Amino acid sequence: MTGRITTPVITATRGELAAARGALGGPVVLVPTMGALHAGHRVLLRRARELAGPGGAVAVSIFVNPLQFAPGEDLDRYPRTFDDDLAVCAAEGTALVFAPRAGEMYPGEQLVTVDPGPVGRTFEGEFRPGFFDGVLTVVLKLFGMVRPDVAVFGEKDAQQLALVRRMVADFALGITVESVPTVRDDDGLATSSRNRYLSAAERAVALALPGALSAGREAARAEPGTPASVLGAARRTLDASGLRVTITAANVGASAAPFGAGAHPYFTVGTNLVDPCRLCVPAATRLIYDDRKLPVGSSDVGGTEWDFRTPREIGATRLDVAYTDLARDPDGLARVRLEAPDGRRLTIWCDSAYPWVQLFTGDPFPPPFPRRSLAIEPMTCPPEAFNSGEDLVVLQPGQSFTGQWGIDITAFRA
Repeated sequence: MTGRITTPVITATRGELAAARGALGGPVVLVPTMGALHAGHRVLLRRARELAGPGGAVAVSIFVNPLQFAPGEDLDRYPRTFDDDLAVCAAEGTALVFAPRAGEMYPGEQLVTVDPGPVGRTFEGEFRPGFFDGVLTVVLKLFGMVRPDVAVFGEKDAQQLALVRRMVADFALGITVESVPTVRDDDGLATSSRNRYLSAAERAVALALPGALSAGREAARAEPGTPASVLGAARRTLDASGLRVTITAANVGASAAPFGAGAHPYFTVGTNLVDPCRLCVPAATRLIYDDRKLPVGSSDVGGTEWDFRTPREIGATRLDVAYTDLARDPDGLARVRLEAPDGRRLTIWCDSAYPWVQLFTGDPFPPPFPRRSLAIEPMTCPPEAFNSGEDLVVLQPGQSFTGQWGIDITAFRA
């Protein structure tokens, strides 16, 4: 909280907004929202309050914008919690709330919209045609109505942030766009108004996403000079059975390029530690490391503590093992299963593009994190493959790669 609870002026029409806006001191800092405010919005409001300073004012818009929803999306059931939102705004020092109805924002058919350009048709825009047209159009209208000096957006919606900044620059709007880092819940999932849709099982699946993003960030930091001749994309689809991730890479350069991909999700099936969980890993071979954790060969897992081809408890086994020679089911998928004593089970699967899987119980982590979850990491090649060449994919100019892995939650009961 800001320490100063205010009573914001609530406006619903353009006329009310214009009158209230004229009474505000400057600078005016706008936080555009669709309501259902959560901890992430509070951070935006606090940053806005800082930027406004002692003489300025924070304005918040609350409007569920129909222009950015496609037919069949969740426009009608999008959470609307107006009274709670007003309480959050008051607690965070907001001076003005603009909460128009759809007819106020769009009194007639919106014939002129903002084209987001080629960037708006990639990534999220590829799968939600017209989404960023709607976003930029409503933001531009809000800018015109509220006339802010500064606008604050979250970095969680990174593509939206980039497009808003480009629109402000291209149209010379004279508004400063500030950003706030992504706010995450205690389990690592980014805060979102739509998180309330998720069941416990779906939330467990969703946690694979921040893990993958973190791994990508760390990989970029570790190899800042890596040539960018290979363009990669990950497509994630979520349905009743779980998560499916499709990785695509293409060599857009003029020479051959090495490529490897791995995911680094951590899983739990509701136990405090993974020790009592049953694990099944359909792998016949493991990688052998020296004392520097560099691979020096491979070995059959038969007769060793690392053989989990027959499901059994993890117990005290310390896992930091890369497995290969994966047995595959008739559909061509290899499946690793983690099961709690009460029968809740997750299955992690990968297609033939992923001949390796790394398992890690996290024993080197500081307390209380060791053995709280199990990393199950599908990989196209083993660790150090860029040095050893083992199972390394080499893409020729114009050549592409596609692989899939996923999480099956059909046997997971919340």
